[in-house]
Amino acid sequence: MVSSVTSEFCFILNGKGGGLRVSSRHMEKVKNKIAWVHLDEEDEKSVEWLSHQSGLEETIVENLLDEDTQPRYFTTPQGLFVVLRGVNTNRNADVDDMIALRIWIEKDKIISLSHRRLIAIEKMASALKSGSGPSNPINAFVMIAEMMNENISDVVKKIDDDLDDIEDDMIDVKRDRTTHLQSRISEIRHKILGIRRYLGPQRDLFNALKIMDIQNITKDDRTILKDISRDLQKFVEDLDFAREHATVNQEELNSRINVQLNQTMYMFTIIMVVLAPLTLITGILGSNSIEVMQEPLRFLSITITLVLLGLLQVWYLKKKKWF
Repeated sequence: MVSSVTSEFCFILNGKGGGLRVSSRHMEKVKNKIAWVHLDEEDEKSVEWLSHQSGLEETIVENLLDEDTQPRYFTTPQGLFVVLRGVNTNRNADVDDMIALRIWIEKDKIISLSHRRLIAIEKMASALKSGSGPSNPINAFVMIAEMMNENISDVVKKIDDDLDDIEDDMIDVKRDRTTHLQSRISEIRHKILGIRRYLGPQRDLFNALKIMDIQNITKDDRTILKDISRDLQKFVEDLDFAREHATVNQEELNSRINVQLNQTMYMFTIIMVVLAPLTLITGILGSNSIEVMQEPLRFLSITITLVLLGLLQVWYLKKKKWF
């Protein structure tokens, strides 16, 4: 079973898309070298290294370990700090329970932290092993952000497809399926709100980064940042549309439930209209029921009369198009 806790990585980049993996116990080897270090923010040894051996300023360390995980950024003369949120694709996890990724990028180093497993981080590690990874720290950040966007795209598309499926299911929904559809719609609306909450600030973040003067950024990396910004804008718009779509589906389902309920109540009313006179007559005759039971022909005639009266009522109601 794959763990939902992030793995720690430490790579020395060769500048050509590859990297040499270094054990997390020997991270002193990354000093004065271009490297990517990924840590578990809740691991005590990682926090110890970050606080006392990484060489980072105290302000940067505090932000890397900060509990505030809202997407944001700030710059210093030494580098760029960014917080991103990625969808949770771990087993039995809610995708809207978005995972925080804190990143510090400087001239020769990128340090990232998360506690839970992120597919984008694992893809980046695999790319470095195969020689198709980043060539420098800013390139690594751009590639991670691009991979995170791909996962977000898959989730947004899945939400849209699920809403289309629900809409199709409502065309001929059975009474015993309405509760299930209500549950599905509620789950999707919850998911939309959870993801939309972070994608809005993340979109604004990349809108700023795409025009910012970032050290060592290449033309290709800036183009990718613009693409990420554009895609995030589209995701936000798609989620806003999906939210409206889910609301319409919910209203349509409620309308169908009300129609079904009204039809049921209507049929009960018809039955009561038919049975009420019969109940009245049998009630009146109830006091003489023993005598009637002792005379079979009389009991039979009364029974036939009640049946004919019931049929006459049904005929009359049908004629009036009550049902």
